[in-house]
Amino acid sequence: MFSWESLYTVQVGGLAVAVTMLAEELAKKGHEVSYFTRSAEGQPEYMRIHGVDYHAFPMAPEPSSYALALGMSRTMAARLRHVEALRGPFDMIHGHDWLVVDALQDLKNEGRSIVMTYHSTAYGRNGGMAGDWPGFREISDRERYAGIIADRVTTVSNSMKAELNRLYGIPPDKIGAVIGPGGKIIRALQEETQTQIDIEDDGTVAILGPDDAAIAGARERIEALTATPEVGKIYDGKVVSLKDFGAFVEILPGQDGLLHISELSREYVRNVSDVVKEGDEVRVKIIAIDDQGRIKLSRKAVLEQEGRDARQKV
Repeated sequence: MFSWESLYTVQVGGLAVAVTMLAEELAKKGHEVSYFTRSAEGQPEYMRIHGVDYHAFPMAPEPSSYALALGMSRTMAARLRHVEALRGPFDMIHGHDWLVVDALQDLKNEGRSIVMTYHSTAYGRNGGMAGDWPGFREISDRERYAGIIADRVTTVSNSMKAELNRLYGIPPDKIGAVIGPGGKIIRALQEETQTQIDIEDDGTVAILGPDDAAIAGARERIEALTATPEVGKIYDGKVVSLKDFGAFVEILPGQDGLLHISELSREYVRNVSDVVKEGDEVRVKIIAIDDQGRIKLSRKAVLEQEGRDARQKV
């Protein structure tokens, strides 16, 4: 597997959660899984965690996300060839999102079997709108090309499957839409809400339940699973970890954003733990999503908006 982040090396957002959990589920089923990713400072090149072989490498800062993607992809491909020289060839190469497309292209040219998973698109990260700046077009072109070279494409929902077909012309029969490894999340939802959930190939979702409340609860959970973060929207999130520079907040299932210490309050904050603790629920607004899909959050913006609304009511 190729991913620019993981839960045990460098974690930036929700992609780390999704790919790490997928790797561990595959390992539990008896597959040999190798995970190629960037390393955090001081980490070894090789680690075996929960049955998954991590091959990590340091990356120096680059002037742009495109330069980072290219340098990282070249290193991933080189590391994979090195591992294969010692252990034998891999059956397939599985890439996640646009930052690893250059590596997939190099290995495809060598006759490798390629699988590409889309967790989001540039269009979706831009609030469901096309962008007219060079960065948007560059990322969209890489996303489109990944669908061309991949032998198989997977994605996280049937709505994303339709989006890939609409944006990039990827044939529906080439895309496998999965919500959770092996439908695990949908099965759990059915058990928790006491409903039956059927997802058709065209993305239609049918929910059967004992009452309106159960059906509404299941629908709300499914919408959260397939939602795309939007700049300017306010979310009720949960603090999942604290750092000296801020807190990571889960705003949607498997999707985290950084709440920087400067965005915690309208007042000066000396320590993050003075305002929030791990597990706290907090209202935050998305103030930016960068080219790499990293989400920037603000609690201060929510407090300021609530203050303005209160003054208008007086």
